[in-house]
Amino acid sequence: MTRKNKLNLIPLALLMAIVLMTGCSTNRIMVKGVGLSAPECVIHCEDEDVYLASNINGGVIAADGNGFISKINPDGSVKELKWIDGATDGVTLNAPKGLAVLAGKLFVADVAHVRIFDIKTGKPTASVKIKEASFLNDVAAGKDAVYVTDTGLKVENGKFGPSGTDGVFKVRPDGGYEVVAYDTKLGQPNGIMVDGDDLLLACWGSGKVIRIDPKGKRSELPKPPKGMLDGIFRTKDGILMVNSQVDNEIYTLESDGSYTLFAGNLDPVSDMAYDPKRHRLIHAHAGANSLLFIPLP
Repeated sequence: MTRKNKLNLIPLALLMAIVLMTGCSTNRIMVKGVGLSAPECVIHCEDEDVYLASNINGGVIAADGNGFISKINPDGSVKELKWIDGATDGVTLNAPKGLAVLAGKLFVADVAHVRIFDIKTGKPTASVKIKEASFLNDVAAGKDAVYVTDTGLKVENGKFGPSGTDGVFKVRPDGGYEVVAYDTKLGQPNGIMVDGDDLLLACWGSGKVIRIDPKGKRSELPKPPKGMLDGIFRTKDGILMVNSQVDNEIYTLESDGSYTLFAGNLDPVSDMAYDPKRHRLIHAHAGANSLLFIPLP
């Protein structure tokens, strides 16, 4: 090997290290230009082994009746663009955001309602109005109920402002619900996940990650480098990941309490989730009408 070839290999090795550290990979799958309309959330439905994506398709709190849920195959192809369609008779879906599956039902955060559908047929089974809510956002499945965040936002003259309804609600499959937490000290919770017996919140306003135990006690995890947090999940290996709408980045929480940049330079980020079957991050990008699937190391 010549000295010139050795010098050429050094930048290549550095580049490969950067690729691995920042979540870049030739195995990424971008789903774009297929009819998605402001997809805010995407989750893995294990029973059917498909991804479900919520499409706002209009104003983020508009009662326009045209939101829809798409089925996307893991290879990125569209299985059914409008599997559940708010424009269909008998279906109400305005601006769907967070999704979760529990007990054979799909729970959808829709402004101030949680819409419930049969996971096999897609037919509506119930609609729960959260009277305290203004901006229901993410949903996470627990053992016997789902948990829903209210980011406490309103829209005036095309701009977001605080509504003061920051909250977390527990919604049961029978349609009943209760308040878990409700005050502006929550810092506008966005993403939510069930972590053992606790809840973890990724907060959009404060930029903090908050833990709530079963007795309602709150504590804080290390704060990510940037705020406007949206998605949060933990991998099967126990790695916690969060994303930020500031500079559109994804971070991993390290054992020493620091954060490492996993991926950056993304399309404007929305919610994200985890596919344990493929050990893959699945990400929605409402502003770009796209989804992104990223393999995890």
